[in-house]
Parts: sequence; C-alpha cells; structure tokens
Amino acid sequence: MKNNISLNRIDKFLDIILKLFFIFLIIFSFYLIFKLYNLLIVYKFWISPLIRFYFLIFFATIFSIFLFKYIFKFNKNLKNNISILLISSLLTIYSLEIIYEIFSPSFNALDGGIYVELSKTKFSKKTISC
Repeated sequence: MKNNISLNRIDKFLDIILKLFFIFLIIFSFYLIFKLYNLLIVYKFWISPLIRFYFLIFFATIFSIFLFKYIFKFNKNLKNNISILLISSLLTIYSLEIIYEIFSPSFNALDGGIYVELSKTKFSKKTISC
C-alpha cells in the first residue's frame, strides 16, 4: 500500500511537469513572436539565418502545442515516459548551453542591437558600383 501511494505521488508529479511544459511552450511562443517582431519590424532585418532559425523554432513550438492535445489523452505510463523524456532532454540542452557559454562567450544580450546591425551589414544584398 505504501508503494502504491508513492507511485501515485510520482504520477501526479510527472503530470504536473507535463502541464508546466505545456504552459512553458505557450509562453515561449509569445516570446518568439516578440523576438520576430523586434527583428522584422524594429530593425527591418529580413534576410538572416537568425530569422529563419526563429521561424523554425516558432513553427516547431506551435506544432508541439497542438501535439499536446493528444498527449494528454495518452495512458498514464506513456505520459510518464514523455515527462521523463522532456525533463532529461531539457536538462541536457540547458547544461550544454551553459557549458558552451562558459567556454566560448560569443554574444552579450545587452549588445543585441549591435549584433543585429553587424549581421544586417553582413547579410544585406548591397551591390558595389564602380
């Protein structure tokens, strides 16, 4: 009986993790809309690998949000496995990001405008007339 109670707690915890990840996806999609708006409208920065990357991540996020409609209908074991997969993959990705940032700091968030302006000149289609 005690074992069954602990399994119920684990199931509830993993279900909460799944719901929190769903909320995270919704908040993340709004953040991506803000980033795309900022790059496209404010900086008029249309041609860039950064824009393509943000659009790709945005569409993957929207697809994941619609996929969650079906994930919540799965049985308990499959939902638990998906929750564990999400936890382990997020921890791995964030730890690799932290390690990468420690060993090669390349972008300062406070100088975002400077980075956009430098990239704009790099990827602009200017023709040099002689």
